[in-house]
Amino acid sequence: MRGLFWNVRGVGNAPTQRILNRVRKQHHLDFLAIMEPMVPLDGRFMARRLGFLDVVSNCGNQIWFFWGPDVRYQVLMDHEQLLHIRLESNRWPKPLFVTAVYAKCDTVEWRALWDALRAVSVGASPWIVGGDFNTVLSPDERSGGSAPSGIAMSDFHDAIADCALVDAGYVGSPYTWYSRRLR
Repeated sequence: MRGLFWNVRGVGNAPTQRILNRVRKQHHLDFLAIMEPMVPLDGRFMARRLGFLDVVSNCGNQIWFFWGPDVRYQVLMDHEQLLHIRLESNRWPKPLFVTAVYAKCDTVEWRALWDALRAVSVGASPWIVGGDFNTVLSPDERSGGSAPSGIAMSDFHDAIADCALVDAGYVGSPYTWYSRRLR
């Protein structure tokens, strides 16, 4: 199983769509979760354009979830900050649970998200959680700007521990976002 979580505001433009389609082909993606698309969803058109079978969005249209032709899906929770889905394929030994997150930017909203994650926690079943949490686990995950909130980091850490999630780490740059205005 291969998937990608990507916060991409430019998904409505053709160059970004070409990049996403190329990444899908190169990495043989079974699913793609796009956060913060910033355009209305034309589902069938966008799925075809990106080379997927279909797409579903969360209730706030902040998360789009695409899947491939041999993947079956079931939305288990549609929340303003997450989309929790069960995926199955004949190629996998058991179902996979995927939760795509696009978090709000304040402590009260984060706590609602952490509670929703706890509610969908799947225990020992295969579960991937990814997306844009709009917070960090430690100050060294951030460069520049104001210092991250200790309360927010602690709440995030507690939610990850409560859900028995493991940070998969990264390859490449530790910073995945920057403001072009800072140039």
